[in-house]
Amino acid sequence: MNTLLAAREHAHAALGARFDLKAFHNLILQSGSMPMTLLNTRVDQWIAKQQGT
Repeated sequence: MNTLLAAREHAHAALGARFDLKAFHNLILQSGSMPMTLLNTRVDQWIAKQQGT
């Protein structure tokens, strides 16, 4: 599976109905070019922030 798609599925599973695809895409685009392991960390941080709100 594509790593980016896996990150999206992970975020969707973690957030359920609170998952916002547009916000997820903004996170990915604003992060720029980076190793996928770092992107996964950023996604996990974003999930934690979304769960806190």
